[in-house]
Amino acid sequence: MRIALCTKTMEFVDGNFNKSKYFMIYDITLKGVKFVEVREPEQVKVVLDSDEIDVRIDAISDCKMVFCSHIPRTSKARLLNRGIFTVWMRHEREIGEMLEELIEHLRTNPPPMIKKILEEEELNTL
Repeated sequence: MRIALCTKTMEFVDGNFNKSKYFMIYDITLKGVKFVEVREPEQVKVVLDSDEIDVRIDAISDCKMVFCSHIPRTSKARLLNRGIFTVWMRHEREIGEMLEELIEHLRTNPPPMIKKILEEEELNTL
C-alpha cells in the first residue's frame, strides 16, 4: 500500500496538507517499509484549469493514505472522493518512529478497510 507523509522538514510528519513543502512517499506491506521518493507539490506544473489543491491531490493520486499534521475538511472530502484516506497526526512525529508503529499496528490490529487493501495487494503480487 502506498502512503504519503506531509512534511516541512523531511524528518517529521509535520505538514499541513494544503501547505506542506514535501510529500514523502512510501510503500507499506506487512513485511516492512520501502521509501519510494520525495515529491514537491510546488514543483508540479499547474494545469491551466486546476486549482492548488487538485495539483496536490494529483501529486499523491497513487497513494491510498496521506498522513498530515492538519487538513481542512474540504481537502479531506476531495481526497476521500479520490479514494485516498487521511490520517491526522495530533502531534508532530518522527517519520521513522511513526512508520515502525504503523507497521506494528497493521500487523496486529489493522482497520478493516486497510486490512482489505493490504490483502488485495498481497494477492496481486502472488
